[in-house]
Amino acid sequence: MQKLYQQLFLYDKNDEFSNKLLRSRIKYAKKHIGKKNLNDMISFAIELYWSGHFYMIKKWLRQGMKESPEIMGKYAYESLP
Repeated sequence: MQKLYQQLFLYDKNDEFSNKLLRSRIKYAKKHIGKKNLNDMISFAIELYWSGHFYMIKKWLRQGMKESPEIMGKYAYESLP
């Protein structure tokens, strides 16, 4: 699965795949929080976090995945607000 995502991101020159995946993650996160609890600040924070998260994943994949997926997962987890 790791190689599949690496190839998808490497050949996704216009970021169509990654943008669609990013939008789906943001939509899921907002739905999970629920309309009652979602305000402009939370919506902003969700989009900011996921956009940064996807940027770092793409960078990691395009630079040859020097860190293990476990290390990247640890970094992502520890960066949660």
